[in-house]
Amino acid sequence: MSPEQQLLCQFKPDSATVHAQWVAVRTYSWVPPRPPVPQTRRRMLRHNAIDAWDKMLKTGWRRCRPPVR
Repeated sequence: MSPEQQLLCQFKPDSATVHAQWVAVRTYSWVPPRPPVPQTRRRMLRHNAIDAWDKMLKTGWRRCRPPVR
């Protein structure tokens, strides 16, 4: 989550193919205590998702538990 940007990002393993492992990345706008509102969904190769997460951590994002729906 990024409190400054009021965004929540979910990384979740997606269907693998013979040639690659995929990760579904979903982005939500989130203003607590309201529930998150879906914004985008995309698939990334696993190694690209790991690189994206590492960059997000360096720019102030932090890991959190998913919000209760």
